[in-house]
Amino acid sequence: MSPDPGVLRGRLPGLERVLGRVSGAAPGPTLISLGGLHGNEPAGILALLGVLRSLEGREAHLSGDFVALSGNRGALEQNRRFLSKDLNRAWVPDRLHGLQDAEDASVSPSRPPDPEDRERTELLSAVREA
Repeated sequence: MSPDPGVLRGRLPGLERVLGRVSGAAPGPTLISLGGLHGNEPAGILALLGVLRSLEGREAHLSGDFVALSGNRGALEQNRRFLSKDLNRAWVPDRLHGLQDAEDASVSPSRPPDPEDRERTELLSAVREA
């Protein structure tokens, strides 16, 4: 399977947050892997798609779950490291605590929501769901 031409140019339009999930036949831990936290680094997304393809049909031999998530989808689509701020350093407890309240308070007609705060909220939700 050859990559989409847009991927070769570093652009990844229309990515889902959850790229894929493989559930093993036996119970076990969940491994969550995240690619594309920096939008100008699509290699992680390509690697995760390759891992998902390689795990297809092997569920009977696996224990637990593997979940592949896409990172900063807006920045990936534009092939930019980030749109307003870098998500790489945004995963410390004081920044995560109350994130939803801060996002709700920041939404107004005069101040649109920060795209990376929205990405971080969605990622945190996907991690918790996994």
